Amino acid sequence: MTRSGTTWGILERTGRRAGLALGVFAVLVLIVVHASFAAASTTGATTMRARAPFAGQEVSKEWKLRVTAKSAGIHREQDTKSPVIGWVAQGKELTSTVYDGEWYMITIRTGEGGMVLPGYISRFDVQVIEEKVDKGPDFWDASAESARRKGLTLKISGGYSLFSGGDIDAGAMGMFNQASATAMASGFTTIKNDPKAFHAGPEGGVDLIYRLGPRFGIGLGGSYLNAKGESSLQFAENNVNYQTMWNVPALKAYGVRLEAYYNASLLPWLGLTAHGGPAYYHADYNYSRDYSTTTYEESDLQAAKADTLGFHGGVGLSIGLNARIAILLEVQVRYARFGDLKGSEKLEQTPSDGATVIKETSGSLYFIEGGAYPKLAVLADGATSGLNARKAVLDISGVVLAGGVVIRF
Repeated sequence: MTRSGTTWGILERTGRRAGLALGVFAVLVLIVVHASFAAASTTGATTMRARAPFAGQEVSKEWKLRVTAKSAGIHREQDTKSPVIGWVAQGKELTSTVYDGEWYMITIRTGEGGMVLPGYISRFDVQVIEEKVDKGPDFWDASAESARRKGLTLKISGGYSLFSGGDIDAGAMGMFNQASATAMASGFTTIKNDPKAFHAGPEGGVDLIYRLGPRFGIGLGGSYLNAKGESSLQFAENNVNYQTMWNVPALKAYGVRLEAYYNASLLPWLGLTAHGGPAYYHADYNYSRDYSTTTYEESDLQAAKADTLGFHGGVGLSIGLNARIAILLEVQVRYARFGDLKGSEKLEQTPSDGATVIKETSGSLYFIEGGAYPKLAVLADGATSGLNARKAVLDISGVVLAGGVVIRF
């Protein structure tokens, strides 16, 4: 299989997996939205029995009751077996400010000119004829006008990143193909050839946005990308001694971005979001290849770092659960190319005579062409004479299929 066919096959499989994950996420979002609206529609039909409601939830402060039993006992405690401290006749109207779901607390005068004592009457002995409700300020209130004005918004997102890879992908794949060809030329039998392109990985981000109004804002955020292309070749010596060669380019990239934000309402619960701005990126690149037979061992380790300026942006849909919380589905885009990766390489080779040769170099990471396969190597300045070499470019420009949550304060 050609390299391009392998790359596109992997990208196709990656796209399908990302699309499936995004589809499952969208279904979960719809379930949450439906449950939220269903809960909201039934709030008015439920009896307030919460003992410690959340801030802003409707809290009943006072109930007016009418006795429905022929003669209702007022108990000292919330228990039918507790002593009865008094009786009230049918039709008597009472007032309560405490209700635990089974008992209303009231006050009763014991005899003419007697003491006023607190007691409890069962909900089965009375009918609620009026309920006064106090509604305090609510952070989660869907009608909270403050959530639409100036203030802070926290955005947390995560998803799957698809990017170019640049020379790192081409060079790492070239070294894998070269090692595979060498193994086959030595008479080994291929059991499984599993190349993996260096094109994708999980990514997450956090942004703190200051709302300038209902539509515009400015935000500062950060991101983290973790990607690797773990290729392997399983082969056998004389159909007996099975070995595995690993070829793994890996990347950890960190980003800091400053973006302008725009929000437009499409429906009362659905919004369009767009954002974009400059970004600073730092990349930690590592490569490892381990190759071993009964007569030869080789280990190649590379590590390099670089920084660059780029761009980050995105468009998406926000599904509001209320005015303060929304679920976000978006496509993010990034442009970032690292052109001067500095680091080191350690190549360790042990032939059949057992004399291990170790070669260590420091300098810049180069992309070398001219042979049957391209490769990557760390070379000192001025050591590229006679080589068709240029400084390797790590390209993480691409898209992120992301989902997340937005919380407005």
